[in-house]
Amino acid sequence: MSADVLSYRVPGMHCEKCERAVRDEVGQVAGVEVVEVDLESKLVGRRQRSLPGRPHRQAGRSTSVRRATSTLVQ
Repeated sequence: MSADVLSYRVPGMHCEKCERAVRDEVGQVAGVEVVEVDLESKLVGRRQRSLPGRPHRQAGRSTSVRRATSTLVQ
């Protein structure tokens, strides 16, 4: 299996509590191996194993990331 790296901009993330919530929820997504969160730049990066039959772009975003109105950074 290969690993894919995705970055999300999360403009609604504004405090350490948000940062922890995003890190915890993204870390629970199937196949996610590493989560990095930068509160100052409002970026979330995740390294995720490619799962058979489930491309990484369809893996879905966590509830905290959706609540914070994230956008995929390409």
